[in-house]
Amino acid sequence: MRAGAPTLAPMLRTRGKIQLWGILMEKVRLLRRARRLREVWPVARQCLAVAREAFEEGDGRIVQTLELLGELALELGEIRPALTYYTECYEGIGPEGGAERRARLAALLGAVHRSAGERREAARYFNEALAAQTAGGETNALERAGVANSLALIALEEGDAETAERHYGTALESCRQRGDDGAEDAAVVLNNTGILFFHADRFAEAEAAHREALAAREGQVPPDPKAVAQSAGNLAAVYHAQGRNEEAETLYRKAIDLGDGAGQTASDDQAVALRNYAQLLRDTGHNRQAKSVEGKIAKLAH
Repeated sequence: MRAGAPTLAPMLRTRGKIQLWGILMEKVRLLRRARRLREVWPVARQCLAVAREAFEEGDGRIVQTLELLGELALELGEIRPALTYYTECYEGIGPEGGAERRARLAALLGAVHRSAGERREAARYFNEALAAQTAGGETNALERAGVANSLALIALEEGDAETAERHYGTALESCRQRGDDGAEDAAVVLNNTGILFFHADRFAEAEAAHREALAAREGQVPPDPKAVAQSAGNLAAVYHAQGRNEEAETLYRKAIDLGDGAGQTASDDQAVALRNYAQLLRDTGHNRQAKSVEGKIAKLAH
């Protein structure tokens, strides 16, 4: 008995689905480029449905479509759907997906969970991102610094200063690996580390961190007056806390003058420097001058 000829119908249907997936992906790309986001959303969802029919589970094209839907959901401000699609995308990446891609998606999931106020989930994915970056061998220092800094901020929100300090150390090391390109980011991390030390009454370490941050920010070409003012004000607060009033006053004045030039409002670092300077003046018996500074704060608030 002769075997029957194989039917081509299933294969042709599958091929047609694959072609349809490609057409829909191109349509999504064009609509997205035109910023027609509300129109692109149903097309993208149809694209995912076609991908699930056309490809085997775990196929990279399904993962690609899931990531696309996650990106679109974020652009539309839809946090929960974004988390759903990104999570499935992340879980669908096998070992062949690569450590770099896993690190990027884990960091993205961490950031989205953090924006949703879900600190524990955010920390979980940020930690997975760090692990994937390390496993990947040639680490992207910029991304690693960002993830470590986010973990430090979460630790501070949880009241865990020790863990925050460790993550700031990782972030600073990663910034320094980038040389001059990482100097500005290193100054941000140093500023945050200095604040952590200040609140722990570790004034010598706080001073060292803020001095380095200030020098780095002053060395930028051109320097950002707001950033320099922030570091000057923070270093002044360290001197103030130690009773080094002349050094503190010089830096408070510098921070305030830079703030004036940058057009900052009372909600910015200039207002903090003004309040601290007013307190320094009262501490040293210059009440009339303190009152004048406090009047400036009131004016900036309006």
